[in-house]
Amino acid sequence: MARKLLPVGYEPISEPVRVFMTFYRPLPKTLTKLNRQAHEQGKFYPRTRPDVDNYVKGLLDALSGIVYTDDNIIIQITADKKYADKGRIEFEIEVI
Repeated sequence: MARKLLPVGYEPISEPVRVFMTFYRPLPKTLTKLNRQAHEQGKFYPRTRPDVDNYVKGLLDALSGIVYTDDNIIIQITADKKYADKGRIEFEIEVI
């Protein structure tokens, strides 16, 4: 999937990088009034599995060898797990 989104002739990054990622989980179908208010204030977080570190490992493994040469060039990772109306993954890779 990642390869399809890259331009033709793309060469994987081989320099040190920082990776910033946010994993958005869909909101539960039922929310209490308090949880809905907390979500609207940005204070309602997923406390369910999978754990954020499992998401991180899956994304980094999927990108390795395609977007960057190998996991060993990653020097910093920032990851968040949040709720949103629709589930998705957003990430940014910054070459150092």
